[in-house]
Amino acid sequence: MAVPHSLPQRVFLLAYDPDKGRVGLGTNLGAMLRAAAHADLYRGGHLTDERGRAAVGVRHPCRDPVLGLFPTTRVTIRDPRARTELLDRVGTALHEPIGGIDPADAALVAILAAGDLRLVLDRKTGRAGKARIQELTRLSGPIGPALHNSIRAAAIGEL
Repeated sequence: MAVPHSLPQRVFLLAYDPDKGRVGLGTNLGAMLRAAAHADLYRGGHLTDERGRAAVGVRHPCRDPVLGLFPTTRVTIRDPRARTELLDRVGTALHEPIGGIDPADAALVAILAAGDLRLVLDRKTGRAGKARIQELTRLSGPIGPALHNSIRAAAIGEL
C-alpha cells in the first residue's frame, strides 16, 4: 500500500466514495484539488504569501507527478488500504499532539474542512474538532483560508 505523495492525489482519494464507486456530486472537488496543488507548491517553497497575494517563491523546476487529467466515467481504487491510511492520518491530525503532526496532513485537514468534504469530516466531527481544525489550518499556511473564501465567494456569485 502506498499513500499518494501529492496533496491533490490525497484529496481525490478521500473525496472518492467507495460505496458509490465515484466522487459524490455537490463536492467542492475542483476547488479542493486546486487548493491542494497550491498547498504543495507553498510547502515546497515554490509559492509564497506576500500580503495575501500568491507570489513565486523559489525559481527552480518542480517535479510534477501528474501528466494530465483524462475524463473517465468510472474510477476504481486499486488498493483501498491507501484511502484507509489517509483516513487514519486525518483522525491522527485531529486528535494527536500538534507537534507531531505532519504538515502535509495538517494541510490536508485544512483543505478538507474548507472544502466541506462531509464524506471525511461530517458535521459532528467538524463541530467537535472546530478548534483543532482551526489550529491545523493555521499550521498549514494560507491555503485553507483562501480556499474557504474562494468557495464562499463562488457560492454567492462573486467569482
